[in-house]
Amino acid sequence: MAEHLINNPVTDKLRQLGEQWKVFQETSDAIIGVWKVNEDQSQMVDALVFLEDTGYGALENTIFMNFQTPFVNKETYAHDLIREFLIMVGHPLAQDNLRERGLDYKQIRIDEIKDIKAWLKVLRDFTEMLHNKERIVPYLIPENIENKKEWLEWLDKYIQVNAGEKVVRPMLKQITPDDTLGDLIKAYPMFVEVLQTDADTYNLMLEVLEKAHEGKENEPGAKLQKALVKIGEASGKLDMPKAEQLAEEAIEIVKAQGWPHLQVNVLVVLANGYIGLKDYDTAIARFKEAQVAALEYVEQDQYIAKQLQISTIMGEAGCYIGKKNFETAGEIYEQAAPLAQEIERPNFELEAWRMTGFCYQRVKKYDVAWESYQKAWQAGKKLDAQMRHATTLPYVAEAMTDIRGKAQAPIKKHELDDEITQLLGENWRELIKTE
Repeated sequence: MAEHLINNPVTDKLRQLGEQWKVFQETSDAIIGVWKVNEDQSQMVDALVFLEDTGYGALENTIFMNFQTPFVNKETYAHDLIREFLIMVGHPLAQDNLRERGLDYKQIRIDEIKDIKAWLKVLRDFTEMLHNKERIVPYLIPENIENKKEWLEWLDKYIQVNAGEKVVRPMLKQITPDDTLGDLIKAYPMFVEVLQTDADTYNLMLEVLEKAHEGKENEPGAKLQKALVKIGEASGKLDMPKAEQLAEEAIEIVKAQGWPHLQVNVLVVLANGYIGLKDYDTAIARFKEAQVAALEYVEQDQYIAKQLQISTIMGEAGCYIGKKNFETAGEIYEQAAPLAQEIERPNFELEAWRMTGFCYQRVKKYDVAWESYQKAWQAGKKLDAQMRHATTLPYVAEAMTDIRGKAQAPIKKHELDDEITQLLGENWRELIKTE
């Protein structure tokens, strides 16, 4: 790995975060660590988990595991966490790693009642199985928390169940100004410890670029990368006038250099900023400009150009979902599917057809939705068997099951069930993260 990627201001700061967690892990009596951070620093905490996973971090014999399953309610969350754990360790790459160490996660016994105690037992048993005194750090970052009161009640119960036990200590984060965890922190000062950082992500990234481009500051590529960081920072703060001004300068560079594919990157960053403002019309305009730029790159690299077209088309379609115009969104998602087929990317093709079906299902055009889901299903069959579980194919299966009758599909329920089971296995519903 290049030296400036291993050692730079960002990785130095990430190692400092790792050292903070190490001190917490080795000296604190608390059983939950909570990072209180701003939006930019939140990304640094996520990056800490990634860096530690690469082996270049500060911690030894510590495995971080991201648990992103949505928090639906306090009764089912532990069950959902167990299911997500099994999906993680059952992934082909994880399986290869375990096999190299002579381990088999299927040796772990799971309690019939899948509550907090059962989840902790699964993680403890996995830790013992690893032999090297490794610590498991479950990083709890639910994609969605449907009921914050129940979320706090679940964490309260976790503390009561796990008090005095330090084998499994979850890591959480709270992004200011949100103070959801405030009452929990006040109620359990001995069991919940707050960690903080002074990391300035924007300036750190600029320092990284300056270090990487020493002696090349005036080269177009160096100028463009610096401009992209500044655009991203302005767009992330929803300061779109500043982002637009910086984007004009960046686009001048890419046009002068004949880099239309990088113009796409600039325009997509702008579009995402407008999505943050819920200004979907302007975001759509930027995605359309990006599609034009992607087309200009076809002669240089058809494969990359079509990938860029797919991402910008799907970005535009997503804006129409934001506008609650599902029919138009479906029409646009459909445009991405043939491009994915042309470059033989069945995962993109699957997602394009799935979202097409989703949109038509929302407007109760069940026949069209069924046809779209069928095409998504066929795209899923092109994937390697071990990869299907990691895609949205189980969601396609669920959708087909839900609308089969409404669409008057030419297949009986038991026939559809058999076909799904054959492709995804008997427990395919456990691959779906929502209840």
